Amino acid sequence: MEFKNLIFLDIDGVLATSECYAITELRHNKEIYKWNPACVTVLNELISETGAVIILSSDWRIYFDLEALKDIFEWNCVITSPVAVTDQNKHKISFNPELDRIHQIGRFIKNNSIKNWVAVDDLNLKSDIVPNFVLVEDEMGLTGEGIKEKIKEFLN
Repeated sequence: MEFKNLIFLDIDGVLATSECYAITELRHNKEIYKWNPACVTVLNELISETGAVIILSSDWRIYFDLEALKDIFEWNCVITSPVAVTDQNKHKISFNPELDRIHQIGRFIKNNSIKNWVAVDDLNLKSDIVPNFVLVEDEMGLTGEGIKEKIKEFLN
């Protein structure tokens, strides 16, 4: 599968900002919460304006398969759902979630034909492996000042 514009997407802190965690609903046998509607709007605009596809790098990929994720993304009014997820392999014997995620994204990039991509996360993934990275604050997510523009710079 060839990817042209790709967003490696985290959920918590990016789409689900800190105030989202309080109210949960049982879905796919797990307690989950609605995401920040303003962050979803920004994501939908990015998808519409760039034609980007989503590769989920979030830990949500551990708890939900692509079919359940499709339902969760629709439930949150996202106009498209992830087409794939990064692997769950740890980097060596790591207890560092940032390092694990960096290497998971790096393996996906190496194993697939990707032209333009960006990783968006509230964990700091900036590295030689993940140079196309936008850091968000978990209180603001995608609505943070200049975040949408920074993401678009990597995708255009």
